[in-house]
Amino acid sequence: MGRRKLRAMLDRHPLWDTFRANLWDLRDRVVPLRMATVEGVDFLKRHAIVPDVVYIDADHHYDACKRDIEACVAAFPTAVLVGDDYGHYDDVRRAVTEVAQKHGKEVHVDQNHCWAFAHIDGITGRNFRPQPPASSSFASLLDDFKATK
Repeated sequence: MGRRKLRAMLDRHPLWDTFRANLWDLRDRVVPLRMATVEGVDFLKRHAIVPDVVYIDADHHYDACKRDIEACVAAFPTAVLVGDDYGHYDDVRRAVTEVAQKHGKEVHVDQNHCWAFAHIDGITGRNFRPQPPASSSFASLLDDFKATK
């Protein structure tokens, strides 16, 4: 689906208005940005706004998802990043896990497949720190061992 066709479809859907209506009581603390994540990050930086929480709900393809998360971590390293569809899309799960591992972030995933770079105590999810795959680290040890012989 082309970008223009997608934009036209989203413009006709009441999702944006519903979202804003649901957050009306928090309008002095929640600033929704209807734009691509990287554009939103640039907008916030230009206006010297440092958010406490960033909710990412955008492209679910690996490269785009990873780019969005990386942009947020780089711009707002102390913000809690949150997103959804961790359990629904392998690309999202892979991007979240790789960025968390690279930056030493703890990940919380709840029963609704939402993820956060935060430790959250509760009975409906789990917290973990992604580790490098054992096979790749073991393989590099073997390579090092072979090189010394």
